[in-house]
Amino acid sequence: REVEILMFLSAIVMMKNRRS
Repeated sequence: REVEILMFLSAIVMMKNRRS
C-alpha cells in the first residue's frame, strides 16, 4: 500500500530530525 510506505518514510524522517 502507498499509505504504509508514506507512514514508514514519515517515521524515518521524524527519527532523523529528532537525532539531529
